[in-house]
Amino acid sequence: MRAGPLQPGEPVLLIDRKGRRYLITLKTGAAADLRGGKLSHDNLLGSEEGRPVVTTRGERFLMVRPTLAEFVLVMPRGAQIIYPKDLSVILLAADIYPGAAVLEAGTGSGALTIVFQGADENGAITSTTVRATVDRKAW
Repeated sequence: MRAGPLQPGEPVLLIDRKGRRYLITLKTGAAADLRGGKLSHDNLLGSEEGRPVVTTRGERFLMVRPTLAEFVLVMPRGAQIIYPKDLSVILLAADIYPGAAVLEAGTGSGALTIVFQGADENGAITSTTVRATVDRKAW
């Protein structure tokens, strides 16, 4: 994950006063339509995370970069959900270690692929599915 000012293409987590979480991907000229109003992405780009932001209807959200666990919980998916507690078990059971070469069949949402990448940036990960291939550099 990056540090510094927010850039286009980055995922951002917005947390409202009730703790509801909304994951958006920043795009120049776009706006997020949240239950508390609209929020222009241009007002977020170039700023630092961890600050409150206000929608067109005056609702306040805390804007942060999502942790890997938060990203996995709220990321868009159409495949079987693998939660963070299960991801760690899979890493241990599959004996994924630094430098391991991993072949993942059935990429699905890409959550497991992201965890493999986080376990070792220098390891070799090949992930494929009939529908799509995950870009391991996206996270």
